[in-house]
Amino acid sequence: MAKENIKETKVFNAKVAIFWTLILGITVLFAVLFVMRFLETRIVDSYEDIDRAKLNLVVDIASEEGDYYVYVYSAKEDSHGNLVDTGKTDITKANDVLPTVFNYFNYVRRNERVLGEDASFMRIYGYNVRNNDKDSNLSRLGVTISQLPVLVRIKSNTNIDAVLKTASEIQKELSSVMNK
Repeated sequence: MAKENIKETKVFNAKVAIFWTLILGITVLFAVLFVMRFLETRIVDSYEDIDRAKLNLVVDIASEEGDYYVYVYSAKEDSHGNLVDTGKTDITKANDVLPTVFNYFNYVRRNERVLGEDASFMRIYGYNVRNNDKDSNLSRLGVTISQLPVLVRIKSNTNIDAVLKTASEIQKELSSVMNK
């Protein structure tokens, strides 16, 4: 009779261990999903956030498929490691358009899942020329580094549709798209 009680106890312990393992696994899964969702919804409010979210184009501004915007800027690291506008760019214009540009980045991140299939929905990417006056994209756009930042609208498979150079043009374009 003592042997029967020992077997029942071992089976019971195995069932308890399996139960708690499943509970722990489910908890870890939900924690990972929560963290992923949190990181996905972090707001963009600096050049580092654009880079961290992997929204910067590296080589060619017209490398993606479909219709989208490219915010072309020139930033370098300051003494604290933060990306800031370079002295060669129009700092006043950058300060004027940055809130609108960052709002549009956040608008895209919040609505990408819902509106991603909509033909009128336009993603946005960043492109940092990093003080390179000889950047081939700048000559292709017909702008100099002193005219940065600019907003480029790419339409239909790598065709440059428009280059918006003034702060009011950039703000009007992005605001009108967000208010549709």
